[in-house]
Amino acid sequence: MTKGSFKSLLNKARQRDSYWAGKAIHEFTEDLFVLMEARGVSKAELARRMGSSPAYVTKALRGDTNFTIDSMVRLVRALDGQLSIHATREEDDIRWFDVVGKATAKPVPREDEFQLVSKHTMTKQTQWKAQGTHDRHTVTA
Repeated sequence: MTKGSFKSLLNKARQRDSYWAGKAIHEFTEDLFVLMEARGVSKAELARRMGSSPAYVTKALRGDTNFTIDSMVRLVRALDGQLSIHATREEDDIRWFDVVGKATAKPVPREDEFQLVSKHTMTKQTQWKAQGTHDRHTVTA
């Protein structure tokens, strides 16, 4: 397969809702793994906290579950987390990073490296865009 034909196939895939649903599921399950690791919680412990079976947690983390917002919230809340859902333009490539307390806080980008995109006072989120790219970084403080 040539580079051009792969790009063409990828562009066709991106026209389907199933591509975007799969991407969202992948990103959510990846975030769950990160949160589990940060909290030091095993799959068995997550199942216990949720009052569900270890098989359910394994299936959810495998990424072949059609999540509801309720099921996503249950998983995240069992890890003492919060669910954030973000809608954006299709052409934007969003990259999130979290600020967790003062000990692990990542520095806010310098203004000469990033341009302020938006600031939400209600959620205390600030979104930055790397100059010359479509990379956006959201900081919750």
